[in-house]
Amino acid sequence: MIEVQNNSVTTVLMLGGYDILIDNIAKEKAGAVKKEFETANLSLYRNLLLGRVTSSANVKEAVADIDKIEIDPVCIISITDKIRDDVFDAIKLFTDNGIKLKILSGDSAKAVQEVASEIGWKIANEELVSGDEIEKADEAKLKEIVINKTIFARLKPEHKLRIIKSLKSQKIYTAMIGDGVNDLPAIKESNMGIAMEEGSAITKEVADIVLLQNKFSLLPKIFDEGNLIVNSVMSVGKLFITKNFFVIYITLLSLLFLLEFPLTPRRVSLINIFGIGLPAFMITLKNSNVSKTDDFIKELFSFVLLSAAIIVGAGYIGVYFASKFYQVSERDLQMIMLTIMIITNIANYFSIVLTKEETNNKLLYVIYGFIILLLYIFLAATSLQSGVILLVKKFYEIDFVRPALWPVVMIISLISSIVLFYAQKLRKKILYRT
Repeated sequence: MIEVQNNSVTTVLMLGGYDILIDNIAKEKAGAVKKEFETANLSLYRNLLLGRVTSSANVKEAVADIDKIEIDPVCIISITDKIRDDVFDAIKLFTDNGIKLKILSGDSAKAVQEVASEIGWKIANEELVSGDEIEKADEAKLKEIVINKTIFARLKPEHKLRIIKSLKSQKIYTAMIGDGVNDLPAIKESNMGIAMEEGSAITKEVADIVLLQNKFSLLPKIFDEGNLIVNSVMSVGKLFITKNFFVIYITLLSLLFLLEFPLTPRRVSLINIFGIGLPAFMITLKNSNVSKTDDFIKELFSFVLLSAAIIVGAGYIGVYFASKFYQVSERDLQMIMLTIMIITNIANYFSIVLTKEETNNKLLYVIYGFIILLLYIFLAATSLQSGVILLVKKFYEIDFVRPALWPVVMIISLISSIVLFYAQKLRKKILYRT
């Protein structure tokens, strides 16, 4: 609203949203304005109405009686939004990942609906709601509205904030993308706030992510990076927790059947190196799996419970057959069990990295895994007792495994590795089928 002086005559001009100010136009002129609006099909645009305030002599009077002012229309200003080319990638990303989109706007519902239709997103009239309805709704009604509606039009900052709070109260993870001060409360309240680079400074300050150059095409990259981190943590977690669980299994079996615990602390450290440390290094360095993890905890623990059981079972089977067919000491049995468990642990690493989701580095993973395998076999099979080899073998308590014992070690290790690899594939198939 502004005052214009012309030859000592004061005119008050008002500019605002068409659908808001149309009710303030005198009845005898409102019909002609609406007809012009419909004839020109201006609903496709964001529309502002400029008019002279005829019911007040100055801005002060007009503001004092703003709900009852009368306007003489001058013109309609129509603004079109330029559709960003990269918005299609962003929408495809959301739909592919089962993410629901909702538009929170200060513009009219019809204008937003038309812009959405230009990018092929058809939104029915039943999915539109205005800020006035949001304001009148109680909490129960609001929860129903925010779930069922898609376009929220003519919103004030407090309306946006209330919508975000309602979604969060229903345990729905929310991300809010905005650029202006009007979006600030909602961005701050949401689980993830995303601001545009050209947005207001304070909005960028409170946002978790700022899209450089206002590019929506960065969103798929953000999702991929997030999935990559989660999958890397998942893979390393599988290696680490598998070791923890098979130590727990061995401890329980030793208690229940009064067996001697076969692993010393230094040998557990050796398993950490060949079963966790070296494989985890390559996973974190080369992992390219950006697929979505649906249930982190279920996937993690179903994997480790199965792998740990197979690894421990293979170790004890090796001890049984070695005792039955060979003359062996207690140290021989401990080394047989340790060797079988380490080799099967390397197969566990293969079962993690050789999946259909990992498409780039399978050959590298296989080569690296066999290098780890050969390194351990060399340490266990060599009779060299000098230099660095002697120090490593003494520190980690790696006893010499005589050639006669290697057939039983390798046969059981091979069988257990194949069983583990395909058991994990079957587990995943059953798990995600149900």
